[in-house]
Amino acid sequence: MKLVANLSLEYESEAKAEIICQALEVDDGGRIELKASAKRIESKMRANSIPSLINTLEDFLACLSLAERVIGG
Repeated sequence: MKLVANLSLEYESEAKAEIICQALEVDDGGRIELKASAKRIESKMRANSIPSLINTLEDFLACLSLAERVIGG
């Protein structure tokens, strides 16, 4: 079974979205597609099972939280 989760994140500036997107790309391990466009980050995560997708989402959100704290988001 293929599972996909899409997240769309919006920031107050294009620069902040780009910086956070670049920070997240370093640690995605190829499981996540990221694209910064205008003030948004679009992400697509794929997994073969629900537990794997949950783990991917948890990892992504933890990295996102850290990136936002570091740049003041």
